[in-house]
Amino acid sequence: MRIQVLGDFSVLVAGRDVTPSAPKLRQILAVLALRCNEVVHLEALVDEVWADRPPRNAAAALHTYVYELRRELFAEVPADATRFLQTRQHGYVAQVPAEEIDVTVFERLVADGGTALSNDDAARAREHLGNALSLYRGRALANIRCGELLTGHVTRLEEGRLRALDMRIEADLLLGRHQEVIGELRAIVGDQRFHEGFHAKLMLALHRSGRRNEALDTYQVLRRRLVEELGIEPGRTVQRLQRALVSADAVLEPAIRPRVLTSPRATPPAQLPRDIPDFTARETFLRSAEARLTDNQRRGAIPILSIRGMPGVGKTAAAVHLAHAVRDSFPDGQLFARLGGTDATPGGASEFAALFLRGCGMAATDVPACAAERTAALRTWSADRRALVVLDDAASADQVQALLPSGAGCAVIVTSRLPLYGLPGVETSELAPFDVEDGRKLLARILGEQRVAAEPAAAIEIVRMMGGLPLALRLIGQRLTAFPGMRLGAFLATLSQTLQARPLSALSTVGLDLHAALASSYRKLSEQDQRAFRLLLMLRDDQFSARDAARVLLVDPVTAELALLRLADAHFVQVLSAGTSAEHRYVLHSVMRAFALECLMTDSPPVDDQPADDRHLIEVDPTPDLVGRMLARMP
Repeated sequence: MRIQVLGDFSVLVAGRDVTPSAPKLRQILAVLALRCNEVVHLEALVDEVWADRPPRNAAAALHTYVYELRRELFAEVPADATRFLQTRQHGYVAQVPAEEIDVTVFERLVADGGTALSNDDAARAREHLGNALSLYRGRALANIRCGELLTGHVTRLEEGRLRALDMRIEADLLLGRHQEVIGELRAIVGDQRFHEGFHAKLMLALHRSGRRNEALDTYQVLRRRLVEELGIEPGRTVQRLQRALVSADAVLEPAIRPRVLTSPRATPPAQLPRDIPDFTARETFLRSAEARLTDNQRRGAIPILSIRGMPGVGKTAAAVHLAHAVRDSFPDGQLFARLGGTDATPGGASEFAALFLRGCGMAATDVPACAAERTAALRTWSADRRALVVLDDAASADQVQALLPSGAGCAVIVTSRLPLYGLPGVETSELAPFDVEDGRKLLARILGEQRVAAEPAAAIEIVRMMGGLPLALRLIGQRLTAFPGMRLGAFLATLSQTLQARPLSALSTVGLDLHAALASSYRKLSEQDQRAFRLLLMLRDDQFSARDAARVLLVDPVTAELALLRLADAHFVQVLSAGTSAEHRYVLHSVMRAFALECLMTDSPPVDDQPADDRHLIEVDPTPDLVGRMLARMP
């Protein structure tokens, strides 16, 4: 769960936005969240929601609202609802871990920043306070009608934001960033028209930037505003600052502070995600990969292991499990980044280089602004170290190249759906879907051997229906774990009926969202290759050659072969051994076939004229009957 208060109030569960749409539900949940882990009495909730005009059945109405909250927030796992929102004798309590609500994180970062500032560590103070302020997305609880209780919280949060902003600008001034903060301070004093502290900092920043006349003018504007609108003079601190400006007192000049240099991190970076406790199979791959990464006899080039495979085959899980298995061989740290290769816009290598440098102990203010300098600094840090770098979901060889360490004792693990052509020294491992036995083992590890052994035929059929994709099997296992009374056979029937009558995206309602993982890769294909992928459905046989595909695509065999190779690079088709034939053979995975069918229905491409030689094709029919026949072919 993730609760966001600093801006529009929102709640995310497992990455899904489940923020209640009803105003009163948001209002009640916001109160419980801001007073998390303590009992909120019914009277306080009634006063917040209805003020001095509560209905006669206010308590009953609150009970109904709390029931609705539990139902909306945890529709998928009802048991989690009662753990999160607990009923007490006189009210309710929301059990929220500190790291799951942005207010708590904000307050911790501000406290750390204040401590650093008091210890004269302006650089660290600026980093903590900047991170805290970045959590604000606008006025707190902006989308909630606040009663008296929430209004008090909003006022407190705004005061906390201003205090954090005041300390962060103080850290900037201590670091000599006078010119950089002038524009920000002008905007702040325009909003905080009577805040003498911000006006004083603007005066000081202007003076230290050689603009003393503007600093004195800032004082006159503040004084005139206070006298005319409030009938008071500025405070003593601002008056003393004005007199010092008039006399050009040397006390206003910045103290000469030594630059805070990057120091070695006391604790090596350990950025790997949590290992998967029920990781299954892949024994041959793991033995080979571990030996490759930890070979102490290697000379020169560092080992780079690329893990590839179709969406859902378990590349990230394998990379993380492998990294944990070899981490003791890399005592100087483990760095991890998700590069977003399947996102609409992959992350920039420069951003991840900065992330790595900060993880290695470099102060945020010392991270170079230039991308090339960041890459060079990362190579310098790793030159004499034994570190492991894991790059998940890489977009290109260039993106990976910029993040490679330089030390001979280092190693790199990369996952990607696309080939990393042009990356020297890379060794590629292709992960295939599980066979029936390994798929059954994975289900047994998640659900328990006894539950799977009670319905072995159903378990095996689930594995076959999902084509042995570990991601699909893991999602199914998690879904069944949430319903311990559900039989595997009953779930299999629901799964089969869903696949036969509905598109692949409908599986998200049974906890099996494969569509999103496939769609991100599909969008990266060219329109020409998207069309080719859809039209492969028209082939009668599961295995086919480029000549067979050419008849569907209405192109020559060479053009068809090139299209199939591009689809194979993106793992939309699989390449089989040619055997005794001179031609490559290709195959569409069962899940890919279902996805292609949904793309065909969604994208609504025009149906080409049927070629004369149709022995390898399904009959082309422009009516919906074509869809029905394609659905019938699905396993």
